Amino acid sequence: MFKRMTPYKLERNTVGGKALYSYADPQRGVVYIGGDKAYQRYRQLALQQSIEEKRLRRPIAITSKLSIRNSARTTTEKIGNEAARAAALPKSLLAKAANYTRTLWPRL
Repeated sequence: MFKRMTPYKLERNTVGGKALYSYADPQRGVVYIGGDKAYQRYRQLALQQSIEEKRLRRPIAITSKLSIRNSARTTTEKIGNEAARAAALPKSLLAKAANYTRTLWPRL
């Protein structure tokens, strides 16, 4: 029976006037079989899962917008801090070398 079934497809058959649903999972090597009650439960669980997936996707979009705003704010603050540091450091060669090292350090 398992080899004749279409893998990963819910099939409906009638046996003795009653509906019989089956689902073959070749990866696990099992066949799930149930009647109308099991099918109704399956539909209910599928609907709940769909609703939960939609609910989980929504906050991700909001979070990404917030992170973009925070990133832009952080970049603006960095630019302001860099300008303040450049103005505060003396203009000597030693200050220029220290500033050069400070800007390269995060990349190393």
